[in-house]
Amino acid sequence: MDYDELVSQFARELEAACSELGGADNIEHTISIPKPEFGDICTSVAFELAKKAGRNPKLLAEQVAGNLRLAKLFSRVAVVGGYINCTLRDDAFLEEAARILEKGTDYAKHRTIGLTVLIEYPSVNPNKPWHLGHLRNALLGDAMANLFACTGYATVRADYIDDLGLQVAESVWGYRNLGKLPEAGKFDVQLGLQYVEVSKRFESGEIEKEVRQVLGKMEAQDNDISAAARELATKCLLAQYETAFSLGLYHDILIFESDIAKFLVAEGLEIIKSSEFVGHEAEGKNAGCLVLNASLSFPERDPRERKGMVQEKSGQKVLLRSNGTMTYLAKDIIFHLWKFGLLKSRLKFKDFVKQPNGKAVRQSSADGEPQEISADLIINIIGAEQSTHQEAIKEFISLRNPGKTYIHLAYAHARYADGSPESGVQGLESRVWSSEDVKTGLFLGFRPLAFQMLLSEKFSTPAGIDRPMAKSSEAKLPISQKERPPGEIEHAMHARAMREAHSSKGISEDLKTGRPQDPKPETRPTRRFSGREGTWLGYIADDLIAKTEEKIQGIVEGRNLDGLAVHRLAVCSIKYAFLKISPEKELVFSWEDALNFSANSGVYIMYSYARICRLLEKADPN
Repeated sequence: MDYDELVSQFARELEAACSELGGADNIEHTISIPKPEFGDICTSVAFELAKKAGRNPKLLAEQVAGNLRLAKLFSRVAVVGGYINCTLRDDAFLEEAARILEKGTDYAKHRTIGLTVLIEYPSVNPNKPWHLGHLRNALLGDAMANLFACTGYATVRADYIDDLGLQVAESVWGYRNLGKLPEAGKFDVQLGLQYVEVSKRFESGEIEKEVRQVLGKMEAQDNDISAAARELATKCLLAQYETAFSLGLYHDILIFESDIAKFLVAEGLEIIKSSEFVGHEAEGKNAGCLVLNASLSFPERDPRERKGMVQEKSGQKVLLRSNGTMTYLAKDIIFHLWKFGLLKSRLKFKDFVKQPNGKAVRQSSADGEPQEISADLIINIIGAEQSTHQEAIKEFISLRNPGKTYIHLAYAHARYADGSPESGVQGLESRVWSSEDVKTGLFLGFRPLAFQMLLSEKFSTPAGIDRPMAKSSEAKLPISQKERPPGEIEHAMHARAMREAHSSKGISEDLKTGRPQDPKPETRPTRRFSGREGTWLGYIADDLIAKTEEKIQGIVEGRNLDGLAVHRLAVCSIKYAFLKISPEKELVFSWEDALNFSANSGVYIMYSYARICRLLEKADPN
């Protein structure tokens, strides 16, 4: 049985055991998983009985425990205070382990079939390369998508592309007026470097008027400037996806902001205007604006909570400015109404590019085919600094459509340890799973685990290898070509060649080494990276991959590992190092920790897996 079945059976037995004591309501809600030292499952039902009877909960717990008839399931039942703690029999775990092996990847899929989850990540502006923060976003999104797909959800991996923002407008101006791009790395790096230069001119006021004119034409659409913006964003996106593909990260759909504006905004805006939770402000700094009023929309909340949810002290979030232009909040609300299938308007999609996994990622496009999206659950992987904005979207959606679930999986920033990739780990807070955790995990299954992590909007869990467990022959290194997924060989070699080709051709020392040379403390990004200021230089995701490969080459020198095997070990090391840290905690990356072959690292798991496979090969099957 899995965790849900265990809870159901335990609840039935508890109901019978409590019947002569007056009974209890909602017994399943009293069942939980205790700390490992107390057992595998527990109940606080005695406290519910004590409220009704006015008796000592500990005495009632002892009576309930004495009435339980679960000898076939539990090896021990103990009362601590008013709690009843139960320890499962070892053979129960063995039976569940056998069931997992029998069902394989279908183990957890029997309850959630028919539900759709849409996970949005990493939504990087299409005018610069991925840096460490973007990488953390992408890996979290991919991990969530893998978990939900494993449980049987129809999983939509979505990427939002803001091709109508000021950043892209600045890049369009630079691309059209500054001539040749800097010769440094992939196109996304080149464009990012030019963007830094353009931003300096924009901030000084030198070109602000011209850039604003470019932005106006982009928003008007159907002109040469808007076409150029889409083309530039697409070209940068293709370069960014070189990074994604090298990490084994794939998407189902890409949604361009220009298509949202063109095909969804009109209907969505009418829905917003007709909402009882918005209104026009008559006075004050928001006079003439259409606002989402906290005092109207969140009456059940404490005023202090409402104040924390909105940026303005007045308790309002502006949706439409007094000049009639929409804010990002209004646009995001409309986008999420579409995600939930709450708009009649539809976006059209067509193939964007064929990914190394053999599947085409589809992009929104005016000349595509209609594709209906209607998610039951939405998860946005977005930095913690946008929590207030995300909370406002969530509240609007939940007030209008209470049955829809919207989760903001917030994450903190990422950096190298002390600004130096050579330094050791300091203050990393990660958890090593014990045998007790593994035992409990057999009954948790994947579905409850995913919900525990996501519905609490925080989690701390080890990052498993991103492919199903292979047969023992697949653990041998170097891996033979016939065992590799379609397209993986070609793409991995292409990505590696691209990095090598750019590593010494017109690239600064920062880009070569993957970090700034002798970074000064005041210039190290300790909170967030800025594309405008160029603080991402030295923290590019591609450089992290290349540096990790280089270090692994040194470690395994003489072991006859081919380039793809080294690349896989590098990706595994990076994924585990990024995912083992709870999202709400700052991620401090060091190669000493990530490439530790002795404990708690991706390469340690791979090494242990290979050793286990060897043991199984030599074992007597009888």
